[in-house]
Amino acid sequence: MIEEKFINYINNTNGRSQSEATIKKLFPLIYIDIINWLKTYNLHPKNFRESLKYYVNNITVQIPEPHFETDYLKLIEKYKHKYSKTSGLQKPVVKNSYKDLYKGINDYTINFTDAKWPERLYLFFNQIKEIPLCKLCGKTVNFSDKHSGYNDFCSRECIDNFAKTNICTKNKIRKTLFTNCAHDYNEKYPNFNYIFEKNKNYLIVKNFCEHGDLSISTSMFKYIYIKDDIKIYCEKCREQFIHNYIPTKDDINFYMDYFKKNFNSNNSKESYIKKYYLKLYKCIIHFTSHLPDDAFWVERIYLFKNNMLHKPICKYHNCTNNCTYRYSNSKYNTFCVEHTNIMGHHVSPKEIYKDTDLYYQYSYEYDFLEKYYGIFEIKSGIIFKYIKNGKSTKYYSDYFIPYLHLIVEIKNSYLYNKDVETNLLKRNSAIKNGYNFIFIIDKNYENFNNILKYGIKPELSQLAQT
Repeated sequence: MIEEKFINYINNTNGRSQSEATIKKLFPLIYIDIINWLKTYNLHPKNFRESLKYYVNNITVQIPEPHFETDYLKLIEKYKHKYSKTSGLQKPVVKNSYKDLYKGINDYTINFTDAKWPERLYLFFNQIKEIPLCKLCGKTVNFSDKHSGYNDFCSRECIDNFAKTNICTKNKIRKTLFTNCAHDYNEKYPNFNYIFEKNKNYLIVKNFCEHGDLSISTSMFKYIYIKDDIKIYCEKCREQFIHNYIPTKDDINFYMDYFKKNFNSNNSKESYIKKYYLKLYKCIIHFTSHLPDDAFWVERIYLFKNNMLHKPICKYHNCTNNCTYRYSNSKYNTFCVEHTNIMGHHVSPKEIYKDTDLYYQYSYEYDFLEKYYGIFEIKSGIIFKYIKNGKSTKYYSDYFIPYLHLIVEIKNSYLYNKDVETNLLKRNSAIKNGYNFIFIIDKNYENFNNILKYGIKPELSQLAQT
């Protein structure tokens, strides 16, 4: 009689706790009894856990293996709704949650050692016992997916060779291409009464005009067919139309409004408009005919959509130069080249002070000259070299006062504080070359007047550097 302690252990444990090694260690006498039991009744269980099942339940007859046509078909019927889902029956899920199905699949596909889990699922649910062979060479084919199953051919080479040698396949391909072309274009676009041929992604319209056939992309043809304002031209007909068409003032006004409503920076490229909107293209060219032939298209577009017959005039006082178009901002600068710095901002030009050899640029320099010119000699500034970020740079000082050996740099507080480091490098370059130096900021002449009154003395040397 089986010990009650062993029976309770089996009922309350599972997994590794019922492994052969564990039972042999905990219940050595019962382990020997199990082995003798199997030999006595000539039982051949698949594993030790099944041996425990025979022993505990006092089974003396071998349990038959399940038959595919009965048990496996029941599994297929039970789980086919899960298999039909896109991500159904993943291996970890089946292994942990549907153990009967997992065992059935592994038993059925035991001979397909190289097959991965998706292929095993396909074999099991479609009751396939052998991998299909290539229709041309007879080699085994590869598995695609659970929807497509196995490929018909083993390689691309076999596909091509089969298509070349099989007359029925050739005729089928030709018939399909011809039918699709006729159906998609001759029937789908009945108002476009031409003969079509298809070449990859391009559509060839036979005898389109006096210049011969027309080649156009299929996607573009479908797009422009539904557009009432687009007419298709071959390249030669297009050039002839542009040359002969002379827009009126009403045409230009109409297409100005049309352009503003229907175009933006993404669809206003010259090649696109010239190819499909010929009248609009000619209106833009005609309207901006005052520009040189090599003018950029974006500048012509800007003038056209803003109804500007001429380039804007520089807003600097009494300047009559044209402003330049700034492509980074897609608009014209406010000032001309002469009155615009590299960043596109307005700068005042240097002007001569009262027929002298001195120049001023802003009101700060002008105020300095108004106060002190004629009282003592003032010369144009001296050029110095200084190093910034490892590069040699030139510093053009404002003014030089010889009798004080003094460099005068005039600024407003904004420009001084904007780049203090560079201003101090400029000052140090003048001092290293043996010159005295002073900043006059925001027309504050207090320190400068002290230098004029007392000269450059040791106690005033600090004033001369600030």
